[in-house]
Amino acid sequence: MELLPKHQSIDDTSSCRNIDNMTPKELQHLTTLHGRLAAGTFSETDVSAFLMILRAHAGNGSLKELSHHMAHNERDRGKFFKRILANKEAIDNLGRKPGKIVSGDVFTVDDFGKELNRALKKVKLAPLPVAKIELIVICIMSLLQGGTFKKGKNFAELSLIATTADFQLCATVTCRHKGKDVRVQFVVLTVPNRWLPICNPRAHLDPDNLVIAKVEDDILHLQGFKPFEVYIERDPPFDLDDIDLALAKDPRISRTDSKTLRALAKDGSTLNIRWDGTRLTMDGRPEHFQSSSEIADVIRQLAERLGGCVHDDSAAHWFLPGLTVADDGFHSHWVGSGGPNCNRRQ
Repeated sequence: MELLPKHQSIDDTSSCRNIDNMTPKELQHLTTLHGRLAAGTFSETDVSAFLMILRAHAGNGSLKELSHHMAHNERDRGKFFKRILANKEAIDNLGRKPGKIVSGDVFTVDDFGKELNRALKKVKLAPLPVAKIELIVICIMSLLQGGTFKKGKNFAELSLIATTADFQLCATVTCRHKGKDVRVQFVVLTVPNRWLPICNPRAHLDPDNLVIAKVEDDILHLQGFKPFEVYIERDPPFDLDDIDLALAKDPRISRTDSKTLRALAKDGSTLNIRWDGTRLTMDGRPEHFQSSSEIADVIRQLAERLGGCVHDDSAAHWFLPGLTVADDGFHSHWVGSGGPNCNRRQ
């Protein structure tokens, strides 16, 4: 009969392995983290810890690739590495050899979700629905910011940007072309943007600071991206008297106090507009800036009466006369100047 060490009892199984070669402590930690993800309240740190344990039970696909990249932020292998290196070589050989630059998902959120749930099945944990998986992928993309790729030396870096349609994990490579350094950016992973309203469908927004993602009650909170806003402004600035004269000509818009205007459309939609003493500011929600919406018409006419221009956080001009509305129904353009009173001459 084998005697146990003095500090270990017969009921102590901490040194044993069970589900899919996992220690009880690993399983306990994984189960706790899985509970947070399933409940819809978790941080990107929780996601990192969760995947560091689960990656040992993943196949050779997106789950392992992303987990390894979080564990080793300088990569010299994997699917991301191969795509980014191939693109860099195509750019370096521009004009000398045929080639193509590929931008888009190396693998999809759906791919990742299927692999994640297969790994969870192995360790006898419940699968996670698509909505949770999208939130997990956003956290992963945040964690990969600043990750690099190396072949002899670093040649690419990952960053996170936002568009109306999606959040994009992008790789930026620096190449030499005609004796100059050229920075080229392309997409490697996306997740639908269901949380940050951006009214300009052609805008690509960089964060103001390093992004930090967390989820509370299934709602994503992103620190680093400011809310996308739209402005009515001019040079010289207008004042409250100018605003009151403009409001007198449109019953759909009124002043609720010295710093707030309220637009009310016939369909019941509303828009609050903030006055800071020099310009008017409003949230850039897509439904308010579709050219067919009445709120968009209110904004356009208010700007005309004030002799001002409408600009957004991507430096685009809105509702400029003489320029056509794009096929997507949003009347935004990047031009040098919106007129004689425009204060954003480029």
